[in-house]
Amino acid sequence: MYQLYHGVESSLTKMFTQQKASKTKATRMKTILILLSILTLTNCTQEIQIDGFDAAAFKLDKHACTGTRLKLEPQLIEAQEQLKGYNQIEITKLLGKPDKIEIYKRGQRFFIYFLEKGPSCSNEKLEKYPKSLFIRFSALNSANEVFIKEY
Repeated sequence: MYQLYHGVESSLTKMFTQQKASKTKATRMKTILILLSILTLTNCTQEIQIDGFDAAAFKLDKHACTGTRLKLEPQLIEAQEQLKGYNQIEITKLLGKPDKIEIYKRGQRFFIYFLEKGPSCSNEKLEKYPKSLFIRFSALNSANEVFIKEY
């Protein structure tokens, strides 16, 4: 009886040890796959090139307080179609952090970049909303509409 009990106990111990080892391997594989996916996704972004556009100057003129962005408006008008299809990360690399983000239904969002002095440039209350570049992103994170709006 003792031998039978001891044999069953050792079989169960081996089985649990093997299950633990296979769970550990599965966890390691999942972790590796997740890391590889993240690396792949972050390296898939493209650098956007717009002829005659000074992206560094655009980024430095936060909220269009110095007026540099308004001078770059003609290049942006020409590049409206070119900007479509890029994702939020690629647009942010080109233009910098948006001055305003508006979130709409169904996962859509707008990045808004002021081209005229924004409300944070002075303590004065603005009579009208500043001229702005709007980039609409679909729920799939793709720019599908680019336009300049003046109020």
